[in-house]
Amino acid sequence: MSSDLISIIMPVYNVEKYVGEAIRSVLNQSYRNFELIIVDDCSPDGSRTVIDSFSDSRIRVVRHESNKGLAEARNSGVAAASSNLLALLDSDDLMPPSRLENQLHFMKSNPNVALSAGWFRMLSQDSRENGRIHKTHIDTSAINASLVFGNVLPSSTWMMHKKAFPQEGFRHQYAEDYDFLVRVSRSHQLALMREVLFDYRQHPGSIMRTTMLEKKKQDIWQSQMILFDRLQISPTDEEKEMQLFARTNYGNVDQYQLDALYAWYMKLIEANAKADVYADEAFRLAASYMWFEHLYRATGCGVKTLEMLLGRCLSLHHPQPISRIAKVIIKSVMHKKFK
Repeated sequence: MSSDLISIIMPVYNVEKYVGEAIRSVLNQSYRNFELIIVDDCSPDGSRTVIDSFSDSRIRVVRHESNKGLAEARNSGVAAASSNLLALLDSDDLMPPSRLENQLHFMKSNPNVALSAGWFRMLSQDSRENGRIHKTHIDTSAINASLVFGNVLPSSTWMMHKKAFPQEGFRHQYAEDYDFLVRVSRSHQLALMREVLFDYRQHPGSIMRTTMLEKKKQDIWQSQMILFDRLQISPTDEEKEMQLFARTNYGNVDQYQLDALYAWYMKLIEANAKADVYADEAFRLAASYMWFEHLYRATGCGVKTLEMLLGRCLSLHHPQPISRIAKVIIKSVMHKKFK
């Protein structure tokens, strides 16, 4: 067996409309030495019929007799994998043709990296590109430390060495990706490729409902406490609220939230300096990157955002693309002028 065989894990549940296209995106890869392990998590729709319509010998199907959820479906796929190199892809997403080839080259060129990830492109339900690429520009040295503040590694871009796969595998139902990364990062290096590694499809089934969001927060907090225990810090109720807000909010940020988040991030920096868990500069880079993400969503605060951008030491500690800095300034000024 070639050491370069890649095992691609694809859990499937109720994606009859999309799974065929996802499978084809794998079969069309420029790199050909792979196995596609499809885990049918007892889908009640026509997903099974679509899967069975493919006859490629590289496709292996694992079927659950009852629905077990995404975490267990991924675990089943990994257990069936023949390769020591794993890649993930959700069954409603797509792989760009050169993804496996380029990511394998990255993993070989960076033997210290246990898990790599990358950027993604947005797709509509009908597979049309909307032109938006979600780019994360965080410094490589800050990737592991960034987990204290959030998750910048989308799971459908992951490629990892099987030896780094935790004994318990994937766990929580609503925050399995973050929990998994927290445990891997305790003894392994993570990395981010500045390249589009999957196309993310937006459709009603991919939108998290309010009830699920609350359960996700509970799961996030359980994993978050692993990191806070290492930092020897016990968040107050208000700090917990701010941390979970920072982790689950993708909308606007107001002035109160900006002040509270900044104070909390500075407290985390101080805690890390005392506990010496992460290199100080890497931790500050991670905090700065995540802080700028909040400023980017706070342009509605007008002059307050500008004051924070220019007057707080974290704001530009992590280098940002000039276009993003300019956008924050322009949108903040325009809000001040026309409000």
